[in-house]
Amino acid sequence: MCIRDRQSTWGVKQTKMKIQMIYLTLVLLILKPAFTNEDLAGEKPFKLKFRDGGAFTVLQFTDLHYGEDELKDVQTAQLQEKLIKQVQPDLVVITGDAVSGDFWDKKSQAFFRDSWRKFTEPMLLTQTPYALILGSHDTEADMSGEQIMKLDARHPFSFSQYSADISGASNYILQVQSQYNESHPALNLWMFDTQGKGCAGNQDSFGCIQNDQISWYEQKSAEIKQKHGDSSDTTHVAFMHIPLEEYMYMWNEKPVYGNKGEDVACPQVNTGFMSAVLNQKNIKAVFAGHDHNNDFGGFYEGVELVYGRKTGFGGYGPDDFNNGARVLKFKEVKDPKTNKIHVESDHFIVDSEGKTIQKQSASIRNNLKQEVCKFPSSTTVSYTHLRAHETGRNLVCRLLLEKKK
Repeated sequence: MCIRDRQSTWGVKQTKMKIQMIYLTLVLLILKPAFTNEDLAGEKPFKLKFRDGGAFTVLQFTDLHYGEDELKDVQTAQLQEKLIKQVQPDLVVITGDAVSGDFWDKKSQAFFRDSWRKFTEPMLLTQTPYALILGSHDTEADMSGEQIMKLDARHPFSFSQYSADISGASNYILQVQSQYNESHPALNLWMFDTQGKGCAGNQDSFGCIQNDQISWYEQKSAEIKQKHGDSSDTTHVAFMHIPLEEYMYMWNEKPVYGNKGEDVACPQVNTGFMSAVLNQKNIKAVFAGHDHNNDFGGFYEGVELVYGRKTGFGGYGPDDFNNGARVLKFKEVKDPKTNKIHVESDHFIVDSEGKTIQKQSASIRNNLKQEVCKFPSSTTVSYTHLRAHETGRNLVCRLLLEKKK
């Protein structure tokens, strides 16, 4: 079946849902461990495609932090299910730290697997496709990134993919097909694994998008252009856990909207990913997590950089607003005169009370300028220091951009 054919009313046919849930749970708990990741490749009973009418909705969960406390796990699962039923997304994207691996007791041999069953259950119950990106804490328990991604790919509603021979285990692209042409992707969703700690050889830094990941992005971009052409009717959006350094630069220099309740915890080394994005001219927006008290966004050199809303009740925060999720709405529009197709997009937050929070007018907030970047060792490095340690790829691009101003 296609995901657009899924029931739009969630409260009907409860008996059938329970039977399906029991069956799928048995598949997960009993049969799947005998399978390899490759065994299920290409066998999903649904596909990612714009619905009739042109809509496609993504629900971003971030920082669920399962595994800390049983009550918090229950609260988080209930919120996930509530938000799924309210938003009715075509795809859920989990942008890292689904599990608090640092709470592992070093003894249990099923810590991550047990937490994984919990955080994937809401998608199982609602039959909602989802994709997972690893964060900074997921791999701190009893499973490696490779093991996690291969496990998750076995879930009947998962579109997650394991990325071998590249930094991080969760780098992949999901293509959403056009309602008008199933051979043509109208939307490309890029997943980037920023890992936990360490960036370009600096082990005192938060993780980042490494140079080989940038090369992978450039190679895949070239392959997409070769296959589908340099088409403006395809929208590209990126998801990751740890925010780019440019989130801090944007806060300091550009109009922003939303809340900033803590310093941007960005990598110490700028590897030049944003420069690559500006050069490729395809990714129009980046959505991250990691900083639980931030949900702000804005534009940096034409690319929208946005935080999700912290979803989980584990971990710290949020301090000044409710837990929730970010909703991304995409709309495929066809011009009746020219038959040219383009994709319109918007995003907003839905909080734990079910309230929709639209983007407010952006403004420059120089009086709240962040001068330092937060790091995992609790040390700080100055904004000037970050600028001085940019890689050549990023420095050249930024100087050219600033020369135009």
